[in-house]
This record gives sequence, structure tokens and C-alpha cells, in this order.
Amino acid sequence: MEKYLLKSPSERPFRGSLRNFLYALGTTFAVLGILLIIERPLDWKYFLGILLITNGLFFFGWGSERLWYATISKMVENPFSFKAYISRVPFWFVGGGVAFSSICLFAYKWGLIYISSVSQYHLFVWGGILECLIQIPLQVILYRSLIKKVKMI
Repeated sequence: MEKYLLKSPSERPFRGSLRNFLYALGTTFAVLGILLIIERPLDWKYFLGILLITNGLFFFGWGSERLWYATISKMVENPFSFKAYISRVPFWFVGGGVAFSSICLFAYKWGLIYISSVSQYHLFVWGGILECLIQIPLQVILYRSLIKKVKMI
């Protein structure tokens, strides 16, 4: 399964980037929809800021997954076992924390979003939590599709 995943066309740079951008775009529209229900009408700058943040989360998640495959996957017997998935969580958490905190600060600096006195620590922790909440369903979907494709072969 690992060889099939790494040689899959969906993991190539162009298709992977397109997939992550579309995930981020869908997430951006969902977040903006929630914000429109909760708050007042939003400026287009918020759309760009949220799109920047969601792109960062999805791309850093993909990068942390690739980093795990390049380093840790060779140390585990089955990279699709439960223990292997548990060993991915720190990679997801750190990747999400770095992505969310740094991109939120960049978006604030560029005037795309407004952050009122939130510490960097809280941005990092929330980014890590968000990344884990993003990666768990994505990995479940990926695992199920790989199982179906491997059984077909």
C-alpha cells in the first residue's frame, strides 16, 4: 500500500497542490459562512486572510505527512497500522502549529485579518489542534480508498 500511495498520481506536486487548494477553498467558504451567520458582513480582505490560513494548514499538513514518510515510515513495520498513525500526530500538531501561528501573524501584518491580543502560544496550540482535526478524517478517507484499490489489484 505504501508503494501505491507514494506512486499515486494524486500525490504528485501538481495534483496534490490542486487538491489542497480546493480543500482550502471549500474550508474557507465554510468558515466565512459561519462568520457571516455569527458576525456582521465581512470585507473581502477576510476572504483572502482565511484562504491564506486554510491553504497554510492544508499544505503544511501535506508537508508533515511527507516528512513522516521520509523519516519515520522506514522505522515501522506497517506504515498503515494504528501505532504508525499515532506516530504521525506530533508531525501534524507541529506542522499545524507553525502554519497557523505564522500565517495568522503574516495575515494580521498585511491587514487581512484582525487578531486582538492573542499570544503566539495559543495560536500554535490551536493550529496544532486544527491540523489534527483536519488530518484525521483525511487519513481515514485515504486509508479506505487505498484498501479498495489494493484489493482490486
